[in-house]
Amino acid sequence: THLEVSAEAMLSTARRFLGVRYLWGGTGAWGVDCSGLVHLVARTHRVLLPRDAADQAAHPCVEPVPVERALAGDLYFFAEPGGGIDHVGLASSAWAEGRWMLHVPEASGTGVVEEAPMSTDRRARLVSAGRLTAPG
Repeated sequence: THLEVSAEAMLSTARRFLGVRYLWGGTGAWGVDCSGLVHLVARTHRVLLPRDAADQAAHPCVEPVPVERALAGDLYFFAEPGGGIDHVGLASSAWAEGRWMLHVPEASGTGVVEEAPMSTDRRARLVSAGRLTAPG
């Protein structure tokens, strides 16, 4: 049995990192990368997720959901065509309500944790969504 983790609590925790700079491999207030942010937010809510986005997508505490049914607090996973998952973000609105997400764009983007609508380029790389659950 798994219990859903509160989306409001997850997003509240993630929003504390808005503006924190991108740092490859980072997992703290000095800098985070995309999967580091998700790892840190989940850990704050007593869910131990792996450190990397691909491993997070495959973890038993991440229940797959159809992308078009994603809700605020769910995870979005991204990959280059034909490649493995290489980016993760937290949905901050339901898919049907504008596709907003909290994530850390790579260094070539804004370079800081942001909450923004998913770009067209990002949507083209979206491969799956998942709902974080806690062992119950």
